[in-house]
Amino acid sequence: MERMILIAVCASAGLSSAQIAWTKAADLTGWQWRVHMGVANFDDRLWLLGGWDLSLDYNDIWYTTDGAEWTRAVPAASWRPRWGHATVVHSGKVWIFGGAYYQAGTKLLADVWYSSDCMNWIQATSAAPWGPRGHTQVVSFRDTLWLLGGWLRPDTQLYANDVWCSTDGANWTRVTEDAGWTRRTGHRVEVFNNRIWVVGGYSDRPNNDVWYSEDGRTWTQATANAPWSARQYHQLLVLDNRLWVLGGRTPPTTYFRDVWYSSNGTDWVAANDTAPWPQRANHGGAVYHNRLWVLGGYNGSALGDVWYSHGLGLEEKASLGVETMGMMTIVRDVLFRPEVPGAGPRAPGALLDASGRNVLHLKPGTNDVSRLAPGIYFIRAAGYGASAGSCQKAIVVR
Repeated sequence: MERMILIAVCASAGLSSAQIAWTKAADLTGWQWRVHMGVANFDDRLWLLGGWDLSLDYNDIWYTTDGAEWTRAVPAASWRPRWGHATVVHSGKVWIFGGAYYQAGTKLLADVWYSSDCMNWIQATSAAPWGPRGHTQVVSFRDTLWLLGGWLRPDTQLYANDVWCSTDGANWTRVTEDAGWTRRTGHRVEVFNNRIWVVGGYSDRPNNDVWYSEDGRTWTQATANAPWSARQYHQLLVLDNRLWVLGGRTPPTTYFRDVWYSSNGTDWVAANDTAPWPQRANHGGAVYHNRLWVLGGYNGSALGDVWYSHGLGLEEKASLGVETMGMMTIVRDVLFRPEVPGAGPRAPGALLDASGRNVLHLKPGTNDVSRLAPGIYFIRAAGYGASAGSCQKAIVVR
């Protein structure tokens, strides 16, 4: 099978120039404006559950197959209207946990619900032992539900850094009262590389730290200071063997529209310094049909738009220019680095993956790349002269 490398010239030796393209699926949907809603990829549909429009709490449920046309499947679910609840797919069911609602002030919830069709709901418990909390995070990991941190008191900045686990949503065990990362809310949690990851959030200040654990009890800090700005209420997603951070905010009024990715949680690359969608936080996010999705949110006003991504870098050809003369190609798993007329021989270089890790030393002429998987790579020149330290982005496609 033949594979091809496409080359786009980067602006510098750094890796921050990688870009991802976005398409707007809808300006305004049937669910109108919404923040702090639940979003789930389930049964080959993208679902939106509850949320808040800055005046009303909701318990309606909507779904789409294309992001543009939305159908209201449930006008009023059996769980009470809420926002800031955790939503996760686990054991073939959609689950929601806790959250907040307004009734003469903000109230917090400690209930757990699940559904096998996202329309008919069963209450697993009305009072989980982790107590009322909003903006908690829950993931499904090793056939178990894991709940991490959150907002404990609506009238104070009282947050948690505890970890709880359950196999049925009704009976919970506290794994640790103090996970090591600071008490926080507005953080995001995902499962990646067979570990649980905690990324960013707000304690007494916004954070840009990254932590991981293989058992929920013992935690390791991957980085104390990621290159993206400290933030809360962002989105954290997993796609193409990478962690993705999208948008968010630093209180009180700084909102972001950047997109970052990492293959190890420590080294991060900017996929968008400025995404085409408006800056936002408190938005929904999901991976659906092998794309990143951004839904609604808030940036001073509630938003109701929907956006989805395209493959990283594949749309850069028009803006960066793809070499058509002397293009590197892979044929029968051999990469050939041609000479550039008038420029002398190419210096030896390094082939880096998207995280910046050196995966192959490239010599002039032919190079065996039979083990090179499709994806995003960077070719960094060595040696001397005008090309020394320059960087080219390579997109390997089948």
